[in-house]
Amino acid sequence: MTTGEGADQAVLPAPNRTFGAVGATLILLGGVACVLAFTALTWLRSNNIVIFDDLKFRKVHDLLNVLHTRTPKYIDYGVSRPYFSWLAWVLLTAVVVIGLLAVLPTPFAGPLRALGLIVALGSIGLTFWAIDLVSFSGPLARQLGSNNPGYTDYLSHAGPGFWVAAAGFLVMGIGALLGPRPVPQSIPPFQPSPPVQPS
Repeated sequence: MTTGEGADQAVLPAPNRTFGAVGATLILLGGVACVLAFTALTWLRSNNIVIFDDLKFRKVHDLLNVLHTRTPKYIDYGVSRPYFSWLAWVLLTAVVVIGLLAVLPTPFAGPLRALGLIVALGSIGLTFWAIDLVSFSGPLARQLGSNNPGYTDYLSHAGPGFWVAAAGFLVMGIGALLGPRPVPQSIPPFQPSPPVQPS
């Protein structure tokens, strides 16, 4: 191929990208939903097995601490104690920060988009694990008998705070996955080289 032929072939640049406003909006909306879930909404409603007032996030934290202090044996908390203490807020912060970085038009946007979605899905998984507040064993389990609450009992009495938090993490994950917005580029029309005049 001659130099003139090579000049005739258009070389398309990589598409430019700009700040992902849609993704950022979803991340902020999901973050607000999680903050409301952690501060204002009910996480567990009272039931016939365990009698308590409807519990918001902070009240769940206090109840778990009381149980841990008064009955340190034969109770497994899983991830509930750290989740309702500090883990939920760390997850929220991580998803928001990674997600907002993912919607910036940087060379790292691709890996950050994937990481934001992974952290968001992991946060949803931990939220579903944390709603299983406690499981009893040994003498406590025998004493409770059929009234020993299981995971389905907690899940069936989960309040709006639990569901809003899970939905908020999901929305943030989607926002991170969207990433920066591509800017469409116009392709200049093909301009053929003028014919070479014979000398």
